[in-house]
Amino acid sequence: MLIVGIIYRLIEPFLSTFTDGHILPLFGDPTLINNLFLIIFCLGTILAASIPAIILFSADFGKTLRSGNSKPIGSVGLRHALVVLQFSISTILLISIFVISDQLEYMDDKDKGIVLDDVLIVQAPIVAGTSWDEKRKSVELFKQRCEELPFILRTASSTTVPGEEYRQETYLSLQGNTTRTMVHQNGVDDQFFDLYDVEFKAGQNFIHDADWKNRNSIIINESAAQALGIVDFEQMIKILDHESNELYDLVGIVRDYHQTSLKYRMRPIAFKFNIVRGHFSLKIDEEKFDEKDNLSAINKFWEQTYPDASFDYYYLTEKFASQDKEERYFGQLFNYFTILSIIISCLGLLGLSLLISTKRQREIGVRKVFGASSLNILLTFLKGYLAPLSIALLTGTPLAIFLVNRWLENFAYRVEIGIGLVTFAWLWLIVIFLFTVAYHTIKSSLENPVRILRD
Repeated sequence: MLIVGIIYRLIEPFLSTFTDGHILPLFGDPTLINNLFLIIFCLGTILAASIPAIILFSADFGKTLRSGNSKPIGSVGLRHALVVLQFSISTILLISIFVISDQLEYMDDKDKGIVLDDVLIVQAPIVAGTSWDEKRKSVELFKQRCEELPFILRTASSTTVPGEEYRQETYLSLQGNTTRTMVHQNGVDDQFFDLYDVEFKAGQNFIHDADWKNRNSIIINESAAQALGIVDFEQMIKILDHESNELYDLVGIVRDYHQTSLKYRMRPIAFKFNIVRGHFSLKIDEEKFDEKDNLSAINKFWEQTYPDASFDYYYLTEKFASQDKEERYFGQLFNYFTILSIIISCLGLLGLSLLISTKRQREIGVRKVFGASSLNILLTFLKGYLAPLSIALLTGTPLAIFLVNRWLENFAYRVEIGIGLVTFAWLWLIVIFLFTVAYHTIKSSLENPVRILRD
């Protein structure tokens, strides 16, 4: 324990950087997954280390080795129990890491209903003391200048962009209907849906250079349409906003897309026309874009348009992925703990196979004298390991499924734990198990029976 403490103090800065300041188990965190992780960690390290220490320092240990008695502590039976415990923990961790990896991969690959690649976000400027018309002209001027750059394909402005929570909610209802529905709202220009390649399920986008008509129009997503009770998407109707008490023409319904992480369900959203304020989305041509030179060109236009505002930007894919950084750090840590657990389990199994092969040397010699081949002896020995392996798999699997199901509850969109995944994890453990015990078993089966019996 003292050595562990010293090592931890030495590598603490690296661990803090690697895990973004989060070390598992998280002490003080009341969540079930964390507490169970702590229990498994203690069983797999402190218990697995303390029992061999008790055996080695036992007063009967030397006597046990000399007499060959299998009953006292340190026997094959006890070692079988330890191997079962260690491989049960390895089963839990290996199944868990496969599920965690599948979930993270699923989150990366799932169609989000929106194109996030090659989008540069310039954060909304803070400009006080200017009129509505001056703000509109500044927004249009900056977008126009950016569009003149050869590496900018399209520009758009919106009050929020993907990867951010919506800042405003309102209550809508269909004209003539008293039922109110709470929806999130986002102010966008006529280029927003084209830049992000959002699909229209019905209707159309805001009209270019038709500000007056656009300000009296509204676009909603599928979830909002269903919440409002719209069955026929082709039927464009009027919608009342109870916050502003204004009546809008419903001109379009867009496909649901993930505004934030897959941890959250799709939410009803209403899009209103807004060209006065918001973040700038710049669609860049990756082949022509050079970060160092081209960002300075955008910064130059920014300083000319907003001389008193700082130029803050980020890449949308990085921002969107950062929402799930806690889960990704958790997955990385779990990988390393799983590898460590399997190594510890294999060391225990290696010791067990050495003890068994040593105790059964005379039996091996007798079998070979009576004509048993090395392969027959190997198979006979391996059969003896099937019981602890089966017990470890059958006890570890249900607990692993319970644990990862609790972890998956954090995600509204998640993978299913199928029999194929469990089987794949089992195959990995079986292969590791057999390779570990094979060395001493094969070595013993190849021994000369004359030498064994003479000794």
